Amino acid sequence: SDVCSSDLGKFPGAVDAEAFWHNLKTATVSATFLLEELMRSKGLGDDLINHKDFVPCAYMIQDVDKFDHQFFGIGRHEASLMDPQHRVFLETTYAALENAALAPKGGLGDTVVGVFAAAGIDGYLVHHLDGLPLKNALDPQDVFLAEIGNEKDYIATRVSYLLDFTGPSMNVNSACSSALVADRKSTRL
Repeated sequence: SDVCSSDLGKFPGAVDAEAFWHNLKTATVSATFLLEELMRSKGLGDDLINHKDFVPCAYMIQDVDKFDHQFFGIGRHEASLMDPQHRVFLETTYAALENAALAPKGGLGDTVVGVFAAAGIDGYLVHHLDGLPLKNALDPQDVFLAEIGNEKDYIATRVSYLLDFTGPSMNVNSACSSALVADRKSTRL
């Protein structure tokens, strides 16, 4: 599998937490400046590309397309409908378990693992899938797969289910403070 303990985080402009910390200490700008050709291939028009207020950059993480769906027991089609936030969170959670010398799927023993997670809006569904799975009422399976694979409310429970966690599984949605609130909740349990 491509999942390993060096995957304990994915950050724009940094392959791991150590590189991310280095970027913070050195005030490195981690934005990726987008080429006009790429923007056009994604459907951006001249009105946006040439707008005086448009800044052609994004904060992108590497290898988001390298998700090993078979490793996690997820079908290729379902994985293609999943928001990359969900895929990366699952990979990172598994890597954290490896780093803690814990084995998911029945290997946790009496260890209770809880998940407190946050995700952004389902932009992948809107911008990359054009909402298509939700628009096809004749294929309820795709509607279901698109919903659980993109909606922020499923990220914690999905990871708990796939990795056989028995602790609390909660989504924490408090905008930019979600990680701080999630950490505060987990330390109180």
